Amino acid sequence: MIGETPRPRSIRIGVFFLCNGRANIRESRRSVRADEKDTLSNEELDVATRVLIADDAPFMRHMLKSTLAGLACEVVGEAGDGDEASSLYQTIRPDLVMLDMVMPGKRGLDVLAEIRAVDPHAKVVMTATDDQRSALLDALRQGAADYIIKPFERDRIETMMRNLIA
Repeated sequence: MIGETPRPRSIRIGVFFLCNGRANIRESRRSVRADEKDTLSNEELDVATRVLIADDAPFMRHMLKSTLAGLACEVVGEAGDGDEASSLYQTIRPDLVMLDMVMPGKRGLDVLAEIRAVDPHAKVVMTATDDQRSALLDALRQGAADYIIKPFERDRIETMMRNLIA
């Protein structure tokens, strides 16, 4: 009928994911309105993606941290240079690394190589300005999972996170 609110329907969702090398299956039951997207957030799974942010600009780290917090991510570390990023990765072993291409100390590509040497399955997302696109292609060839161009767009980060963590 016109003007009638869609009735909620209950859906059962089974999700398979890997967490710290162990397979887990979580099931969730929730009500969804007919006009609502059938998406499953990490909050509904009660699982937060652990993220390390490495960028020499404090305001960029803050922007990324704020954006990721809205996507049910837990920022477990922040690094202001390449040396610190490499060290923190080995200490905390996050699910995902957001790594700037240009930082003091080690360059982003060098840190990427170190992380991939320690963990070939590490998910590393490179961040860079528009004029660094050719270096981003090198990063993808060296095993980066994805990249983000600064300034960041929330929709792009959200899509990337869904693709990487799915």
